[in-house]
Amino acid sequence: MFLYHRKRADMQGNILYPLNTLKDIHPELFNELVRKYGGREWILTGKIPKLDCLWNDVIHMTAVSPFDIRDALLEAGHELKNFKWFKIPVESLDPKNLIVYLYKEKMVGKKTIDPSEFEDFDMNKMEEYGEIGDGTKKYFKEKIQNNEDPMMFHMIPHILYKGTIDISNIELISTYQEK
Repeated sequence: MFLYHRKRADMQGNILYPLNTLKDIHPELFNELVRKYGGREWILTGKIPKLDCLWNDVIHMTAVSPFDIRDALLEAGHELKNFKWFKIPVESLDPKNLIVYLYKEKMVGKKTIDPSEFEDFDMNKMEEYGEIGDGTKKYFKEKIQNNEDPMMFHMIPHILYKGTIDISNIELISTYQEK
C-alpha cells in the first residue's frame, strides 16, 4: 500500500521536509509555498491533535492514486498536466507519526481546524482514504467552469506525517503514464 506526495518540478535533494522546516533550510521556497494559503492563513497555526504540532509541521500526503485525481480533473474539463508523484510505501513510515485529516467540510469561511475531523491512521481504511468523493468532483467541475484552478486535494483525506521522508529510493510516477 502506498501514499502519494506530489513532487515539485524544482525540488532538490532526497528529503521531504514539512513546510515549517523549510523556513530555516530554504526560506525563499518557504515564502513561495506559504502563498498557497492566501485567504486561509489561519490554517498555518492550526494544531494537529495527537501529533502535538502545527498544520505545517507535517508532510501532507494522499492515499488517492494520482491517476484517479488526474481522471477526476480531466472528467471535470481540466487540461492534462504532467505531475510527478512520490509513491511512498506506508510501511516505510513510523505509524505513531501518522494521522488522517478527513476533510469532511469545506475550509472556506472557517477559522479553525475542527479536531473531530482527525482520526488515527488505520491501514485497514486505506481503500476508504483513497476515494475521491462526489463533493470533490463537483468542486473540480465548478472551479474549471469558472476558469479557476481547483485545489487538487479539496475534500480529499490528507494523510499527515510528522517527520521527514527520505525519497532517494522511492518510486516516482507521472500522470502522463498509464495506471
